Parts: sequence; C-alpha cells; structure tokens
Amino acid sequence: MEKPTLQLNSDDSQLPSNSLAMSNPEKTLLQSNSNDSTTNISHLLFAILGSEGAWHHRKGYGEAWWRPNVTRGYLYLDTAPEGDLLPWSSASPPYRVSENIEKLIKEIAPAVPPIIRLVHTILEAFKEGDKEGFRWLVMGDDDTVFFVDNLVDVLAKYDHTDYYYIGCQSDYVKSNFWFSFNMGFGGAGIALSYPLAKALAKDMNGCLRRYAHMNTFDIIAMYCISDLGVNLSPQKGLHQVDMNGDISGFLSAHPKTPLLSLHHFDEVEPIFPGMDRAEAIRHLMKAGNIDQSRLLQQTICFHRKHRWTVSISWGYSVNLYERIIPRSWLQIAIETFQKWVAPNENPPHFMFNTRFTENDPCETPHVFFFESMEKMPGNVILTSYYRSRPRELPPCFASLPADYVSHVHVYSPATKRRQSTRCECCDVSYTDGAKNAVVKFRECKKDEIIAIDGRGESSDSPPGERPRGALPVILYQIRPRGAVVCWSPANRLRRCECRHKYAYPNALVLAVAEERKELAEDKARLEAEMNQLRAANEKQAERIKGLEYDVLKVEDRVDDRCTQLRETRERESKRARKVKVRAASILNLCADVIEGVSDEDSCAGPEARVGSTPSGGSTSPSTD
Repeated sequence: MEKPTLQLNSDDSQLPSNSLAMSNPEKTLLQSNSNDSTTNISHLLFAILGSEGAWHHRKGYGEAWWRPNVTRGYLYLDTAPEGDLLPWSSASPPYRVSENIEKLIKEIAPAVPPIIRLVHTILEAFKEGDKEGFRWLVMGDDDTVFFVDNLVDVLAKYDHTDYYYIGCQSDYVKSNFWFSFNMGFGGAGIALSYPLAKALAKDMNGCLRRYAHMNTFDIIAMYCISDLGVNLSPQKGLHQVDMNGDISGFLSAHPKTPLLSLHHFDEVEPIFPGMDRAEAIRHLMKAGNIDQSRLLQQTICFHRKHRWTVSISWGYSVNLYERIIPRSWLQIAIETFQKWVAPNENPPHFMFNTRFTENDPCETPHVFFFESMEKMPGNVILTSYYRSRPRELPPCFASLPADYVSHVHVYSPATKRRQSTRCECCDVSYTDGAKNAVVKFRECKKDEIIAIDGRGESSDSPPGERPRGALPVILYQIRPRGAVVCWSPANRLRRCECRHKYAYPNALVLAVAEERKELAEDKARLEAEMNQLRAANEKQAERIKGLEYDVLKVEDRVDDRCTQLRETRERESKRARKVKVRAASILNLCADVIEGVSDEDSCAGPEARVGSTPSGGSTSPSTD
C-alpha cells in the first residue's frame, strides 16, 4: 500500500487541521515514523541554508561530509547556480532555489528580508521531506560540517514522536548574552523532531508576521518554537565555533561527547598546517569516515620511565608533555584561539575553561597532527601523527626531552566504540633515541586510576618504600598577601590557585626549600637594615621639623625688626622733614635780617662808617 502523505496548501503555507484524520490511521506518516525501529541515517532530513555567491568557495565544506545517495536533504540557495557551479557536482548536496515569497515580504515588511527566506526554508524543507517521511529535520549553514554517524547515534536517544528542539549555545559568552542563552545557534546546527517541524510549517506565515522585526534566523526560529511551548534541549558536541585564529587548542581538548558539528571555517585558520580550509576538512574526514565514535575524543596516558604525559585527540592531534600532568588539567583547552569580537573585554570570554602555556617547557606540549591511517591485522586501526614544526623550547627539567620524537603511532580497535561514561585508557612505549613513540588504546580496567604519583608510579601500583625521616614542608603564597599554601615533598604536589595539581621531583622541592631558607635569612637581614634606616629617617625628620620651627621663629623676629625699622625710618623721615622745613624758615629769616642790615648801612653813608670801630666795641654817642 502506498504511504499517504500530508498535503500542504502552497498559497498560505498552512497544514490542514485534519491532516492526520485518514481512513487508515495505522498507516499515517507520523505513525510510520513512530515505529520501534532504531533511528538511522535515512530518517534524517538535512536543510542547508546557503547562497549562490558563498557556495562557490564553501562547496568543499559541504562535499567533505555529504554522502551522495545516502544522506537526504537539500541545499537551499537564493538564486540558481551559475558559472563554475554548473554542471552541478554530484558530490554536492542537491540544491533547491528558495521559493519566491516577495508577496509575503512586502506584506510583513521585515527588518532583514533575506532572513525571512532562511526561516521560510523550514516550511519548504518540510514539504520536500514529507513526501518520503523523516524523523528529524536537521538545519545548518553552508559552512557547517556535520558528522552524520554521531548525529544519528545521538538523535536515536531521543523520542522523535515528541516535540524536540535540539541545539547548542555559542562557545562565546557575549554571543549568548546578545541573543539568548536559550537559543540553538543555527550555524552549529539544530534538529527539529517531526511533530515540531510539522507544527512550525503549519504556523510559518503567522510566525513570520509576529517576528518580522527580528534580524536573525536563529532567534526567529527560537521565538516561533517557544510559541509552541517547546524549549531548547541543549546537546553537547554541536559547535558554533565563535572564535578566531588557530582553534587547535580547542579541538585537542574536545569534551567527552560525540563530535556532531563544526562551524565558521571561513573565520578560523585551517585546522591542519600546510593545507587550505577545505583540504583540512577533507583530511579530518579521512578519520571521521572510518570511526566517528572516537573522532576528537581525548585519551590520556603516561610514560612512567620518562615521565611523559600523552594526550591524544583521536584523528586530529597528539600533545606530548615532558612532565606528569593530571588528566583534569589537560581537559582544559589551550587558548590558541582569539575572542570572536571585542578583544579588550574582560573575562569570561568562553563557555568553557581555557589555559595558557606561556612558553613554559613543562607546560607547552610537543604537537603532532594527524597524517595517515591504516587498517592493520587483528581488527586494529593505526593512525599516525607527525610533528609539524619544532617546539623551539628548552627541555623540561622533570623528564627526558622529547625533541627526538617525530611521529606518534596510535593503535586503536577497529570496532566502533560504544558510548560510555568512561574514556578509553592507553599505554605508551618509547625506546630512548627513537623517532617514533607508540600508543595503544584499550578499555580501562575496573576502578583503574588514570594518574601517576610523584615517584613515577601509577596510583594503583603496589606502594614502594617511602622516604624515611621528616620531610620539610614549604610554605608559600600564590601571590603577595595571598593565602599560605603547604608544599610538602611527601607527596610532591603543589596546588595552584586554579585548584589543579602539579608534580615535581624531590630534588627540586628540597633545593627550593634550601633556597627559600637563604632567601628568608636575606629577607630578615634586609628587614633589620630597613628598620634601622627607618629609625634614622624618623630622627632626621624630627630634627628637620625642629629646624623648621626655629627658622619660623627667626623669620617672625626678623619680621618684627623690619617692622620696627620701618616705623623708625618713617618717624625719622618725618622729623627730618620738619627740621628741613624749620631750617629753611630760619635761613629765610636770616636772609631777611641780613638784607635789612644791608639796607640800613647803605642809608647811613660813609660818615657813619668812618666813626665806627672795627672791634664793634662801644661807640661814642652820636648827636643828632
């Protein structure tokens, strides 16, 4: 019997309310998708949002993961392909040109008309997929790379007959703040269960009318889905990759969850050195097409003799550290990448923890990138990783240098790994002076501890003889005036402010203790000298203060004397002026007297002058 399909009204894009009321309800499309069979790749319908202009250079991204005649779905373009896109490649997803919705756009007057085309693709994809039936509508951008085997396994855990809106937040904190922490970012990919996709398609025009003022596909889709009473179901493994630059540090410490997608390849550097972006993605898919269950899954083990730590991101890279580092610390991504925007903003920047190596030879790994893979006898896969460039740092003091190693060969089971709450374990073998190190994967033993104690023995090894005698305890501060922390050679563990442990050899710890003693003595001597200088300075300050007081008193006395002299001078000046005036009046009077006498002498004549005596003594009486 032919499978019935749901007919959509192309004029108003609405689903009839009685679309499931068919003569044979046991054969309805929804029920045919609700059987007990396990979800497989044929149940996934992909809707890739793109543009004709961008597909010219993003074509390599899509073809790297698309499986012709296996994966289902379409690439939705804004215009028909032209130029070097014709004839259309059979390796690319089949394309559809988005429906002409100019009438709807004129009616609702959206803030960003091209965004309406993208949201409307949900309806168009549903109509296409509904012809043959599907369980999940998976949407992404034309620069999104999906890992379909892992995606099938993850979606199979959900009930496709229920309403599910599966997606992820951005890796960048500000992106979630600007848009929403409850939104699935479309670049990373979102998955809509059949019932939810059907409900969205039925209400598409109403949804677009309500939210025409919004400016992104992601947020309009979230609002419309929220109006249906459905919230985001966050799923780890989907990656928006809101980062810039070199993301190798992020990919080398992928969280313990299946890798489902990667995005924004135009914004980051090629993930493998010496390749362009599309070539690097195809290279990653060489491992992904063999075993996606292990792809980018981090496995950590130790080489006890040389005190090395090896962190394998399967199918991508191997980081070899020249010291023992706890697994909890290596799970933190090295921040080789840059922030998405706003480079000067304050942390936190990312939705996960990051760390810096700062060219510390004990913290900076030797990095080896995936080179090739080969199926070996005994149901084993050999993946080889090569050193892309020298580390150019001195060796770490705690172990044997690893500069001689040029390749790391990793042997893993060829069988797909069942997802478990525990990671895999591994063993490292290396011959001194050899160019190749070998790592073999295995399942962890029951209650196995993935750690090395300070003596270079695993924590579950039989305990050896402990050093006898009292061991010194070193007290130190992480930062000035910070908390005092104990550092004891008994376990040779230092706990840093980020609460992660670092192991050091006894010789170093004891040498540091001796050095600290000498520094403490120097510090005490310098403090005594400083106290003496401080006391001398205080005495000098008191003496200077006394002299300043004396100077002030002298200045006051001088001011008083100056005032007195000024007053005395003013009095003497007044007195001199009076004397001067009086002397002038006397001189004037004398001049008048002399002048009067001269006049009398001239009137008396010569006779009077003859009878006068020279001495001016007594004269004879004159007669008239």
